[in-house]
Amino acid sequence: LSWRISGQGARDAATVLCQLPSMKQEQLSIATRWARGADERESMANRLRELKLADSSGFSVESWEYLAGFFDAEGCIRIPVAYPGVLLQIGQKHPSILLSITVWLAKTWPTYMPRLFSVRRGRAYVLHVSKTVVSRFILERLIDSGLLQKRRAAEIALGVEDSNHLLSRQRLADVVGNQGRYRRLDADGCGRAREIARLQVRLLHLRKAQGARSEAQTLHAEIDHLQQQHASLSAQAALSALRADIRQMLRQGAWRS
Repeated sequence: LSWRISGQGARDAATVLCQLPSMKQEQLSIATRWARGADERESMANRLRELKLADSSGFSVESWEYLAGFFDAEGCIRIPVAYPGVLLQIGQKHPSILLSITVWLAKTWPTYMPRLFSVRRGRAYVLHVSKTVVSRFILERLIDSGLLQKRRAAEIALGVEDSNHLLSRQRLADVVGNQGRYRRLDADGCGRAREIARLQVRLLHLRKAQGARSEAQTLHAEIDHLQQQHASLSAQAALSALRADIRQMLRQGAWRS
């Protein structure tokens, strides 16, 4: 889904947005005074292209309201397979805004530091909050500060517990739509993943213990086998879901090109 506005309407919208804190102040300023002459427009267009590639290092997050809007657009809420927790992520092409968010969160929860790491060989960055109690605290503050698009997902995540873990994962999946649908584990896949995680914890303890080398080797081989089986069964489940979706689309009138 995308929307586009041009002409005087675009200049009016940019004028209003310019009055609010954002990482695109210069871009909005250019839009408010978009030139009529071809040479000036080309110069402004070049500057916009330069800004698209540049990191907006001078901006800092100063309020939960701003963070709520930013998370609405860029954030991700996850309920892990292995346990009834809450994970939060924000991905960006440049790291500066994520560093600013990290500083802001550190002020509100000084004993926890979110993890910031690069992905896609340094072409993008992700801020990751893995501690459930911190994730819950953040979601509560975001809801209070006007979280809109992800409000229902946040409410589902805040209500997850042992008794409704799998149900909460499914409800969250229904809210976020088809994004990652074929990577998402079904109930059987979740059960396999939890069992593998349980055995991995046991293996870690065995490796720390003295005189358990043989048992640790046997368990390691079992985990390897279960992981291979899990990957195969998960791929089969994803293929089955894809085929079911294709059949449904064909029944609804879709056609092969």
